[in-house]
Amino acid sequence: MKNRSCASRQFQPDMKTTSTLRRVLLTALAAAVLLLTFVAYLQPSFVLDLANRFILC
Repeated sequence: MKNRSCASRQFQPDMKTTSTLRRVLLTALAAAVLLLTFVAYLQPSFVLDLANRFILC
C-alpha cells in the first residue's frame, strides 16, 4: 500500500454525508414549493382564476 499524505487525497463523501445532504436539499425544495404555493394564494386574482378553471373543467 502506498503512503499518501492527507493533502493529496481527494475528498470522497461517505454514505452518511451524502444522505444527509440529499435530505437537506429535498427538505429545502419542499419548503420552497410550499412557500410559493402559499404566496400564490395571497393573490386574489390567482385564486379566482384557479377556481374558474376548476369549475369550468
